[in-house]
Amino acid sequence: MIDGVLTSSTLISDSIQNWVPTVLQQYPDSRLLDCRVVALEHRKNRGGSEHEYVLLKLRYTGLEKSHLRFARIDRSFQRNTSRVVQHYRTLLRGRPLAADDVIIVTPTPLRTDSVSLYEAYFDHDHAPSIFDLALVLNAISSLSPDYDLWKEMCYWHARMVFEGLTRTFDGHIEEGAEPSKRGKFAGFLTLLDEEGRFLLRRRNFMQRVSDVHELPTLPRVLERISSMRAELFRVEPHNVEVCIFMSSLAFQFGKLTIFEGTQVNAALALWGAMCIGLCVFLLVL
Repeated sequence: MIDGVLTSSTLISDSIQNWVPTVLQQYPDSRLLDCRVVALEHRKNRGGSEHEYVLLKLRYTGLEKSHLRFARIDRSFQRNTSRVVQHYRTLLRGRPLAADDVIIVTPTPLRTDSVSLYEAYFDHDHAPSIFDLALVLNAISSLSPDYDLWKEMCYWHARMVFEGLTRTFDGHIEEGAEPSKRGKFAGFLTLLDEEGRFLLRRRNFMQRVSDVHELPTLPRVLERISSMRAELFRVEPHNVEVCIFMSSLAFQFGKLTIFEGTQVNAALALWGAMCIGLCVFLLVL
């Protein structure tokens, strides 16, 4: 039993808002560290609004046996069934609604009638854990809590989830069956550029044609992911390589191991801190 991933139920369906704290409050449970994202797909529905989403393949390797699960990440908007028409009018006028970001975990993949746009897999040493997945989803949702038809809709959300995971954890990306359809509607209308900027311009009844809308682009999403991981794992995102380098030097002189919390005498600790501080200072200049 692992809350949020492996339960007595064959299906887990929850909002990202609820699922993320359910997972993070279990840190550093080794079972969740051993439950990893081994592959993912960016997919697109064939009909209707051509909804885009991300499908993840999760593997937990326990002491007794391995478990395989699939997680589907979707973005829509919170709606009242009796006011659907009014909701769409609100969206078409460029007014956002509260986003409904959902994760569904099942024993078999929920692909519906869709086509693969891009696929990726991770090497064993770089595969993100469930904690990492929770941080990525939380970073994206915190940057865009609203669903805007002209900005942070499902195309943008799926792109950020896919790129956030693959770029942060060195995923190996491959083209799916129809990669040219990513970020496009009806096969020809391109809505997003490569950094996640929304390109389509809208016309309100009372306004001029708007400029390209400001929204969190991929670099900003990656920066938020990095800072959230640093906060959870207590590693400064801009100084990771410096810390590793300096810890290795200090180890040669006094068996100092920063990340394992080894007890060292005050002189060695001060020496290591001064070296790290100097390198950080030089990087900032």
